[in-house]
Amino acid sequence: MERGSMWKAIIGGLLALCGCGGGPEDPSFLARVGEVNITTGDLRSFAASLKSEGEEGSGGIPSRDLLQTLIDRQLLLTEAQTRGLEEGEGVLERLQKHQTEGLIDEMLYRQIAAKFSISSQEVEQEFKRRGWESRIKSLEIFVSERSKAQEVIDGLAAGKDFGELGRVYAEDRLLKVPIGAPRSATYFPNDRPRELVDALFALPEGGHTSPILVGDGFIIAKVAERSKMELVEVEDRVVQSLTRLKKEALRDAYYISLQKRFALTLNQTGMDLVVRLLRGELPFEGLKEEERRLAVYSYDGGIVDVDAVYVAIAGKEKSWTEIDESRVAGELIDQLLPHTLMEQDARQQGLDQSDRFKRWIRGKKEDLMISRLRFEVLDEQLTISEEEIQARYEESRERFRAPAQARVLELLSEDAAQAQVLRGRIEAGEDMHSLVRAHSIRENVEEGILTVYDAQGPFYGEAWLNAVMKGPLDELGGPLKTKGGYSLFKVLERTPASYFTLENERVRRAVNGDIKRLKQRDLFNEFLQNLRRRYADKIEIYEENMERWEAARGTE
Repeated sequence: MERGSMWKAIIGGLLALCGCGGGPEDPSFLARVGEVNITTGDLRSFAASLKSEGEEGSGGIPSRDLLQTLIDRQLLLTEAQTRGLEEGEGVLERLQKHQTEGLIDEMLYRQIAAKFSISSQEVEQEFKRRGWESRIKSLEIFVSERSKAQEVIDGLAAGKDFGELGRVYAEDRLLKVPIGAPRSATYFPNDRPRELVDALFALPEGGHTSPILVGDGFIIAKVAERSKMELVEVEDRVVQSLTRLKKEALRDAYYISLQKRFALTLNQTGMDLVVRLLRGELPFEGLKEEERRLAVYSYDGGIVDVDAVYVAIAGKEKSWTEIDESRVAGELIDQLLPHTLMEQDARQQGLDQSDRFKRWIRGKKEDLMISRLRFEVLDEQLTISEEEIQARYEESRERFRAPAQARVLELLSEDAAQAQVLRGRIEAGEDMHSLVRAHSIRENVEEGILTVYDAQGPFYGEAWLNAVMKGPLDELGGPLKTKGGYSLFKVLERTPASYFTLENERVRRAVNGDIKRLKQRDLFNEFLQNLRRRYADKIEIYEENMERWEAARGTE
């Protein structure tokens, strides 16, 4: 069980257990909702759980706000019970999953977290052994299409500047719209994504990777800077990495001990059937019930059957180079087998019968009931019209803007006087292209042609960019001060800013999601207000006790 989540669920269980029998004469009772009393202990536990979960400012939440939250929770549970959701669709199935996960988490905590420690000497050894003294800063161009990735690689091979290519090709990873610049990132040797990080650390400073598939696009990355780090600069990250490694080692040792204690044994017939299913030699849907229940592994107290193994693995085999027994066994060792034996260990020790665990499960069941109630309420009432989508799009249209851009012929000179002389030569009839090749100091720009975007003021300078984006076409401008020198320029063509419309699936999905979140919040708040009115006669706040509690809390 997650420790913070356990406490939140236990609070719900405690409220259900309090029952009636107290009253205003008992100073610990602060409110009543139907037959359930809410106590000072409930508020104290609730505040502690918020703090443990990292809720900002939880220590300063007024007591009455905490009390109202617990009252609202009880109202929601009352309504859920009225609707029969205690035994409703999905609640019991998900509760069984939570119970299994809770038992496993608790055993992992007892076997790993409770025994866990890291010394300063181990941190120093980890720092030296796993290359934490090395850090790379990269520039990255993300593109959504392989053809664009190849164009970037071709441009680099032709000697074009990485930054300039980024200004032309780099896209936002979510919306896939141009962003006008490569993004920067920082990596240590053990970071992810592994393929990208490994490729970067194999390169010298200034080197670039080939296109690397990451998510739903490709990244071309350049090593912008290599640096050496001191332990004090990366100690937190080293501790995090060492923590993960030590926990994995302790988990593996625990699993090995469970294999021996519960006599985990392979059933070859069951394993062979799973391999045939994954190879597509047999249809899973065509299996008889006795075949689904055939053991793949057995242990003291139960079996892991064909059905469980196939459900756990199906789909993953598509990325395997070969489907065989060893590959299946390796996949099962990752989760299914260890978790099965850990759950068995927990039940054998009676953890599932402990009062603490029962309270936690009761709280989880209440969470599921409230979640199901929320789904029903929103499913009944939530609708989104095309008019609402269009209105929201207009309100947030700037999010979906494709920047204005211009193609510019530029000659960059070191000083203003030289730039003025070159301007005179161009005005006298000399070919600007020839003068660019002979005198421009801007590197890695083919024939002096730049593609610039209206958001690149910080890179080129606002005055220069403003002249480019607003000045006349095909007229000589400058010299103007820009980063790197003095610029003479002609704007060859210009494309105004445009907006991705609702025809774009990603844009429509983003707008729809915005509306849905806002309407869900408003609808559920309205539903809660109605519950407060409907059950008003079942709610009683013991004002004297509450005032006494507030005064005492104010002195803590």
